Amino acid sequence: MAGLSLGMVSGRRDVAAALGAVAVAVPLGLVGGASLGLVAGAVVGPFIGLAVPASPAEESSAPETPEPSAEAGLP
Repeated sequence: MAGLSLGMVSGRRDVAAALGAVAVAVPLGLVGGASLGLVAGAVVGPFIGLAVPASPAEESSAPETPEPSAEAGLP
């Protein structure tokens, strides 16, 4: 499963979120049970990823511009 998840990460924030979730989920899972660790990792991990600054070349750091309706084929 860890190998499959590595194919989904594309940037520094994704790696930080995954590692942060693991760093929270494993100790809490060992102490408080698997369900507690799973929920805590799923909640805290994304916030750790958001706390990491985006790299300048990362695609997700560029704002998206909406497609004009004429190019989308709308009247």
